[in-house]
Amino acid sequence: MFQIDIFRNVMLKGSYRAISHHICCSRLNQQKQCLCQYVRNPAYQKYLKSPDAKKVSKACKVLFPKC
Repeated sequence: MFQIDIFRNVMLKGSYRAISHHICCSRLNQQKQCLCQYVRNPAYQKYLKSPDAKKVSKACKVLFPKC
């Protein structure tokens, strides 16, 4: 299961440079092989397709795959 809570909170607060950055990036990195699955899930789409998701992705150096 995707642990989106920290990722979502970082995006919603626009605080991708915050202390939770390390935790967020670590979890995103651990689950990068599943990102296409999450992007296709309507429950996660609004977070993962947002402009802030791109900022988080860039800050974490995790490229979102083209699904």
